[in-house]
Amino acid sequence: MTSIIRGPSPADDASGSGRYPSRFRASGVKARHLRAHVLVVAWLGLALAAVAGQESLPVARWLAVHMFLLGAVTTAILIWSEHFAVALLHAKIPDERWSTVRLATANLSVAGLLLGVWAARPLLTAVAAVALVAAAIAHLLMLVRLGRGALGGRLKPIVSYYRAATAA
Repeated sequence: MTSIIRGPSPADDASGSGRYPSRFRASGVKARHLRAHVLVVAWLGLALAAVAGQESLPVARWLAVHMFLLGAVTTAILIWSEHFAVALLHAKIPDERWSTVRLATANLSVAGLLLGVWAARPLLTAVAAVALVAAAIAHLLMLVRLGRGALGGRLKPIVSYYRAATAA
């Protein structure tokens, strides 16, 4: 029970640690999305820093545009297309480990691409590009798998546009 004066009691904490009431801890899909959105915000912050440092950074405009588009937008698309596909298809939520691997691969690949172009390292750029394509293919396979055995619904055809966009 929570007292107004004393705050939450240890009984409010489902884990028994007494640190945080269970209603204040994010869990499951909510926690997963919150953690993933930290990456989007980080890419946006880096893009703003690149814009601010245009005088001192080589290829600052290119870097800012690609941090925004390849970093922030790609990360957001990976997160939200999975989320909306699950909702539209009434499908089972994909395994968090594989979603995390896809998201980490995509973000590390984008970082490698940006670093490779900025430092004029063609091998790093090529390897990162291949890894980014692999993350996109893995995302496409996940979207296809979601459709198999899903309950569907009247908005089910929208997910085919997500698949087409990922393939493009």
